[in-house]
Amino acid sequence: MHWLITFYLTHHQHPNDPATCGNYLMRFRWDLLQCCFPSTSPDTFQKRSNLKWPIFSYKEIRKATNNFDQSRHLGNGKRKGFINQYYGTLEDGREITIQRFTEDKRYILQQFINETVILNYLPHKNIVSIYGCTSHHDEHLLVHEYLSNGNLAAHFHVEKDINIFFPKLPWLKRLDIAIDIANALAYLHYYGIIHRNVKSSNILLDVNFSAKLGNLHLSCKLPDGVPVDTTHVTSDRVGSSGYIDPEYLTKGQLSVKIDVYSFGVVLCELLSSKLSIYHIINEEDNLGTLLSRKIENKTLVELFDPKLRVQSNLNIKQMTAMAELAVLCMKCPQESRPNMEQVLEILNEMKQGRYVTNFHSTKGTISKPYYIPFPLSWFSGFYMF
Repeated sequence: MHWLITFYLTHHQHPNDPATCGNYLMRFRWDLLQCCFPSTSPDTFQKRSNLKWPIFSYKEIRKATNNFDQSRHLGNGKRKGFINQYYGTLEDGREITIQRFTEDKRYILQQFINETVILNYLPHKNIVSIYGCTSHHDEHLLVHEYLSNGNLAAHFHVEKDINIFFPKLPWLKRLDIAIDIANALAYLHYYGIIHRNVKSSNILLDVNFSAKLGNLHLSCKLPDGVPVDTTHVTSDRVGSSGYIDPEYLTKGQLSVKIDVYSFGVVLCELLSSKLSIYHIINEEDNLGTLLSRKIENKTLVELFDPKLRVQSNLNIKQMTAMAELAVLCMKCPQESRPNMEQVLEILNEMKQGRYVTNFHSTKGTISKPYYIPFPLSWFSGFYMF
């Protein structure tokens, strides 16, 4: 893998024209797939050094993680299925996160390729950056930037009491986090990419508590030329309990609006400091219904984290507006939800002291026509509807 990715990336520069970028990504995806099963000598290809990011050797990764020492595992020392993350340090001093795909199955390889392609060709300040990748036998490894303040879920209630390992996030910082992730999702949706696993544990915080969206391996791509707000039916349902859109879960209705729903759940968590599972009263009562009832009964204050200690009436108005926005994000049917560009606009208005309530969205109402510049064949059917 090392030599073929090196050859490909050094001889094929990323085009600036979005109209031609799709074919480029398709070719890269195919070459990346083939390079995981190399059958040709690396001497066949000429190597050059002007890479966008390096292809690490497996030896470098083992050294950086102290041979994947369990004390470096970013999951309380417990392995989680086929994808595990480790903390490491490169020889140049950079702190890194290693995402290790360890099962030799085609769908695991596809997840690795999904994330590699997106992170390399669609960089964004609010999406976790990739430093490089490598492969070794049935292992495929991504090297990411390390974000020192952990994931957002670690800052919320994990049991009965608040997590004691992190300081309390002030309200305005929470609003900034919401804006950061809305920005990342609006960017992905512009290119027809559905994250499909938006949740607090996939939101990482840097040293300044700026938020970045990570773990894009379950993402899927909409067909070329299809408006972003189009809904498709799929039998391939992925996601996390407490965050997954009920229409997607029960009917297989796939669109960018499933990310909007999950984002609404995250907004509730930002308001309450409790993970979504703690808001659910019974099986018939999803979080959107619970939140709507609290707004109608004027008991919304019961949802807010009392330890936030908001400083002004403006903050209370912002929190109320965020709760109303969360309800909109979780509305059914999917067509009644705003898209992420609209959500981002509302959040920015909140921060400026101008907030929008009772927002209504109808199917096809977007500020500009979004059409997908990349071809359907990018993901080649593995994680497509």
